[in-house]
Amino acid sequence: MRYDFAADRKCTVLSDKRSYCGPEHYDRQTDRLYRNRGNGTFVDVTATAFIGRSDPFGPALGVSTADFNNDGWPDIYVGNDGQPNLLWVNQRDGTFRNLGLLSGASVNEHGKPEASMGVDAGDFDNDGDEDLIVTVLPTEGHNLYVNDGSGSFENRSAASGVHAHSMGHTGWGTAWIDFDNDGWLDILAVHGSLHGQ
Repeated sequence: MRYDFAADRKCTVLSDKRSYCGPEHYDRQTDRLYRNRGNGTFVDVTATAFIGRSDPFGPALGVSTADFNNDGWPDIYVGNDGQPNLLWVNQRDGTFRNLGLLSGASVNEHGKPEASMGVDAGDFDNDGDEDLIVTVLPTEGHNLYVNDGSGSFENRSAASGVHAHSMGHTGWGTAWIDFDNDGWLDILAVHGSLHGQ
């Protein structure tokens, strides 16, 4: 669009091309954990809940909770943009320990963090444990982390075809859903664009 906003008879060009500011343009914010008091109010337990934490955590864009190590206690998985993902394992005393790198679900198969955005947990292979799907940028390929039942994951993105089918797509969100009612979870990935793609 061209217009003369200064009334000086000089043409100015205004572009409507889509773009965005990546996470490096913003200060990181600490992830927060609020405990339900049981009366409709919450208390911030961030300072005491995360063992060995470093502030700030982020930049977090996705989160999912599930019992990843099958001990009967809910854990927290956080997908970060450009930083290693976090797997906060419940210590059963109101605290969580980050076992993301040890679990195999913190970085891609090459040991590099990616732009994790969409995150969901679900038992896609019907073996009784929670697996993870993590959507990323178009040059990275989405990640399928398969849980062995103890909270250790294997990245099976390439073997499953998830990686190849997701290349070229920016995955903003994801969910496990049984679309065809066959008893097996399918992947929903919500794709968008960056920089006018």
